Amino acid sequence: RERLREGREDHPELHEHRGQDGVAEGLTMSVLVFERKVSKGFYRSLAEKVCPRARIVSLSDFRNVASNWVGDYIYNSRYDRPNELCDRFSDEIIARCRFLRFLPRSKAELLSRRVWNGIEELFDAEEFDAVFQGMVDNYTLDIVERIANSRGVPVVSFCGHFFPGYFRITT
Repeated sequence: RERLREGREDHPELHEHRGQDGVAEGLTMSVLVFERKVSKGFYRSLAEKVCPRARIVSLSDFRNVASNWVGDYIYNSRYDRPNELCDRFSDEIIARCRFLRFLPRSKAELLSRRVWNGIEELFDAEEFDAVFQGMVDNYTLDIVERIANSRGVPVVSFCGHFFPGYFRITT
């Protein structure tokens, strides 16, 4: 919305033809949809209904489910670079993820750093206006939500976390 307001001042010609929702025709939102095999299509459909002219970019932790695969970040050493924001939240990310908690600390930090840097690059390239995803139940979704929050991008989810500060212990 900020960009739309800014665009009105910078490019008044874009605002001459407005759609029924008051947004200039031709302007679209950029939306990230996190998809999984089990929910494939649900969050995309929701995004399409809420943001009918949105440009949708998908991300998944399963290969061949979305246009972007988290494994491309995990298995690429190019994403293994320091990241101050990731480092600040590292303890929380690891504590909340039952997978990362059981890895050696250095491996857990490496995985979360690579995923953070890759997703952050995706946010930089696409300039998302909204994120649609399921409940935060692993480090990838946690990172997506943290990056979105750090940029003021709203996250649409039925349940971000069960309770503030909550993490679950499973066997």
